[in-house]
Amino acid sequence: EVTTDTSAYQYSHFTAFTNYKNKWGNWGIDARLSYDRFSNRIQNRTETSRKAKKNREDELYSRIIFKYTTDKFSIGVGPAISYEKFGLPAYGGSENEWLLNPRMNGYSFDPNESDSANAYHQAWNTVMLSGIGEAQYSIKENINVLAGIRVDKHTYTGLLVSPRASIVWKSNKKNHLMRFQYSRSNRRQDDADLRYNFLSTGKEDGAVETINFYEFSGDIHLHKKFVLRPSVFYSDYDVIAWAGNISKKIGNLKYYGTELSAIYKGTKGYGKISHTFVRIHKFSDVEDKKNNVSASAYGYGNSFNSFPDQLTKLFYQYKINPKMSLNTSLQITWKFKGAADMANYNRDSLGSNVAWDLSDKSNSSHKPSAYLNAGYVYKFTDKIKASFFAYNLLGLIDEDLNKRVEFQKTSHYRIQPVAFKLRVDIDF
Repeated sequence: EVTTDTSAYQYSHFTAFTNYKNKWGNWGIDARLSYDRFSNRIQNRTETSRKAKKNREDELYSRIIFKYTTDKFSIGVGPAISYEKFGLPAYGGSENEWLLNPRMNGYSFDPNESDSANAYHQAWNTVMLSGIGEAQYSIKENINVLAGIRVDKHTYTGLLVSPRASIVWKSNKKNHLMRFQYSRSNRRQDDADLRYNFLSTGKEDGAVETINFYEFSGDIHLHKKFVLRPSVFYSDYDVIAWAGNISKKIGNLKYYGTELSAIYKGTKGYGKISHTFVRIHKFSDVEDKKNNVSASAYGYGNSFNSFPDQLTKLFYQYKINPKMSLNTSLQITWKFKGAADMANYNRDSLGSNVAWDLSDKSNSSHKPSAYLNAGYVYKFTDKIKASFFAYNLLGLIDEDLNKRVEFQKTSHYRIQPVAFKLRVDIDF
């Protein structure tokens, strides 16, 4: 439970999962079945007479993949189905069942109302049927191609087709690699938004975010212990995002970037350091004056609102002996130029509208942050181990290094506290 001065938030999450794998010669099967339940309850503490907002979501998911493999060729195909139920009672009682979409909030089923009115408030469900296929073929000993496709049909969308393909070349002597890959994926609106659209229009044509992603990367083996991994990427997609009271298509976004990683694999140690640079090329066809993706659509910069232009990550793990190991990680988020641009845009265009980002010309929230974590693991036996972790350690030096920019009000930020965790794992 999370409690503030104005509200109390309770939630519970239950997941059950089972997986079956088997192989008969060149043939194989991978089947899984899972059940997931999430419930939450929000009580406004300042309005004691108001009933709590409550929501529960249940999902039953099943997938079966049939596989066939030879030395040069492999293929996997199969169906999947997801059944989700919304609006069921959460935490018992007779309080109102509120859905996450505010346009569908605030009422329980009333037998005295018409069927059309009750359709917004009664329990409902969705089904998504999927077909999955992937094949890999070795053209030569050092050239592999991969092609895959996923086809989905959701209750409230049309047919969603998501292909992907890649080709990998490997040198015969030094194991250098070159990869080119393309993928097209689809991300639909929130289920409540899709249902609201269906009830309002009678059409199963909810908004879908179609993402086209291209990447060229490689592995350069400088030494048997060192690998340099450069990559460049480009993406073009129609953005589905939150727009005040509903998620919807808000424009077309094109961006590009590069990442350079260096990997070390030693006898006792493993380390990786990477640096990523991302920049928006064009954000167009944006009609709404408020979005949380980027202010570049309004002529303010060319950066993402909630993602830094540059990001550095470092990880290192060292095995002291077979029983003891140490690990540490550092993540540096460099200046949030896009957050500053968004705050400036909203100050210039929306004035005193406090529902959106404002700025008093102070850019302290947009400066770099750094999160340093460390851990120690001791293995008593093959089935028992203990670990101790410390998080956000740089906050001991300067707490502002642990700040997190808020999603909407990006001139505000929160301080992540220094934290510690002791954990014991026992396998039966």
